[in-house]
Formats: sequence, structure tokens, C-alpha cells
Amino acid sequence: MRTFKEQLEIDKREVFLNYLEFAEPHKIGGRIINCVIDAETFKINQKYGETYEIEGPYMDGFTIFADSKDFNNTLPGAETVMEVDSKNYTVLNARRDGGMFEIDVYRHVEGDY
Repeated sequence: MRTFKEQLEIDKREVFLNYLEFAEPHKIGGRIINCVIDAETFKINQKYGETYEIEGPYMDGFTIFADSKDFNNTLPGAETVMEVDSKNYTVLNARRDGGMFEIDVYRHVEGDY
């Protein structure tokens, strides 16, 4: 019988980060990884103060849910630049939760909306 942690690890890869279920392949930092990108979570985090309000021109932002192993278990630091699908984003906030990383990224865009 598996332990709870073992089952979570299996579910993480075979369900949540499975591209046939929830995840999609995205190019992050030059590598293709299966992850979930969610703009709605980013907006909710801003609404409830979990991320600070960013001022300026139109902002494009989202939350990346990815396996910590895909980032060598190193949480990206705030204000670092992360390339996602050939566009540069700035890390706003990053959290670790049960072997997963939840990374909020944003970029300012003008005339792109």
C-alpha cells in the first residue's frame, strides 16, 4: 500500500501535470515542461492581496503551476525574469506547496490588448 505522499506524487504527474488531463506543454526557460497556466488564479491572488497591485500600462499576467523538480527544486526569486513561450515575464511571487510550485508572473504590454 502506498503512503499518502507517494500517492500525491503519482497524482501530481499522472493527473494534474499530465498533458492529456490538465497540463499543457510550455517552453519555460528554454525547456518544454508540462504545467498549468491559469490567468484566473493570478487575478484572484491580486484581488485578495496575495500579490501586490502593479501599476502601468496594460498588464499580462498568470500563475504557473509546475512540478518543483522541473525547476531543480529552486523557487524562482521575485523580480527575476522568466521566459515563458518566447516572451519575457517578471516573477511577482512564488510559493512552494506539496512538491508543486505556484509562480505568479507578469509583463507590461502596450498596444497588445
